[in-house]
Order: sequence, then C-alpha cells, then structure tokens
Amino acid sequence: DIIGREKYRLDFDVKASMLELYRNELVDLLDDTLKKVHIRTDPEGSVQMENAIEVTCQNERDIREVLEQGLRFRKTAETAMNAESSRSHLILSMHITSTNRETGQDLTGKLLLIDLAGSERLKKSLATGERQREAIDINKSLTALGDVIEALTQG
Repeated sequence: DIIGREKYRLDFDVKASMLELYRNELVDLLDDTLKKVHIRTDPEGSVQMENAIEVTCQNERDIREVLEQGLRFRKTAETAMNAESSRSHLILSMHITSTNRETGQDLTGKLLLIDLAGSERLKKSLATGERQREAIDINKSLTALGDVIEALTQG
C-alpha cells in the first residue's frame, strides 16, 4: 500500500469518475440523471471531461463505492449469447496528486481503467430492434479503436 507507506512524507488526493460510452454518447454514471459529458482540450493540451462528477476517495472502500454506484447505471441487456451483456464501454478515471510535505512539490497522474463491450455477431446474439442498433454501434466503435491502436503502433 503505497499511500500508507508514504503518508508521513506525502499527502495524496485521489479523485474518481466513471463514464459510459453508449451509442456514441458519453454519460456520467455517477450522476443519477445520467447527464451527458463533453470532452474538451484545455489551452495546455490536457483533455478535460466537462460536467463529469469527480468523487474524492480517501481509501479503497471509497473507490469500491464509486464502482458500485456507476455499475448500477451501466447499460446491460440479455442476448441469446449472454444473460447480462454490457451494451456500452466503461471508463473509470482516477486522478492522483501527491504533494511532498517538505518541498510542496506536486506530482500528478491519471489512471484510466477501460472495460470494452465485446463485439457481437448479430446472427448468434439474435439481437433485434434496439439491441441490434446497440450491437452495430459497439462493433463500429471497436473497429475504430482497432484502427487507432494500429496507427499508434505504426509510429
């Protein structure tokens, strides 16, 4: 436990947010109204999630509560292949700042944990109507992600 080991030398600030990419819209899973979140780049070039709720977490239990709250609102549905199929991509974002008590120097980092919805074969999942449109959007977004990863590996 790094925070416990360094608590006499460093102060830590941990903030968590949880978003869902569902049918090409980014939604805040920590907001009961499931408001849309907009991505912006600030003047320094840092990506910001406009309107996203960030919860201050003091310990592992707080982080677990963020996860549980967000998962309650995540879109899932039954298909012929899965009893509970995720219909979206999930993003857990954690911003961590450590402050050296002696020097006052801040170090900041961001940790993103992503749970991608799996690709679906419409014939096997027997998806129709809304489930079919979700599957098509999921497959398109996974293809786009694959293209981005391919481009990044090419240099």
